[in-house]
Amino acid sequence: MIEDKIEKRLYLIGGKPQLVVFGDISEVFEMIEILHVPHDKIAPEPGAMQIFILGGRLAEKAPVEIPKNAKIIFSNRYVLIRSDNNHRYGEWYGKAQTIIDIRSRRAVISIPGLEYFNRDFISRQIFRPVLDRLLFEYGYISLHAAGVSKAKNGCVIAGIGGQGKSTLLSSLIDADMSFLADDRVLIKHENK
Repeated sequence: MIEDKIEKRLYLIGGKPQLVVFGDISEVFEMIEILHVPHDKIAPEPGAMQIFILGGRLAEKAPVEIPKNAKIIFSNRYVLIRSDNNHRYGEWYGKAQTIIDIRSRRAVISIPGLEYFNRDFISRQIFRPVLDRLLFEYGYISLHAAGVSKAKNGCVIAGIGGQGKSTLLSSLIDADMSFLADDRVLIKHENK
């Protein structure tokens, strides 16, 4: 049965279980660099984000319907994003389709032939942009950066690829700082 293949994963965002991912391939979930927690040991926060990843036959049977009045808000030769009030519709690389419901903090990613695609490509080029949009609704900004902390202080190391972020991160960890992230850092302003 198709339902038997659906996995459920719970992730911590800001130290709280705020992301539930449903899908049929666990490898993509492992590549998003957010802490996974067993969902049988902890319950998601009320109003947690939900992302459904559909591949194979599920994706073929459930194409994303894009309303005719949806307006184009971003376009390049690989990606087309449209908006219709509180929904964002995406067409990715001629294969994947996404829909994000901003109000309910839910998204569906549909990728026919999912099992034939590179997992890293799916994670970085399709899953992350959808997740980043949902995180924005929670007040988070996602940065391509490394991060360390010590006591109540943190340090974000930003820069283009290949410039030494990971090397500096490793040196700071050796100097007794705590690891936060190697590739993606979430920042949120909180009034205290």
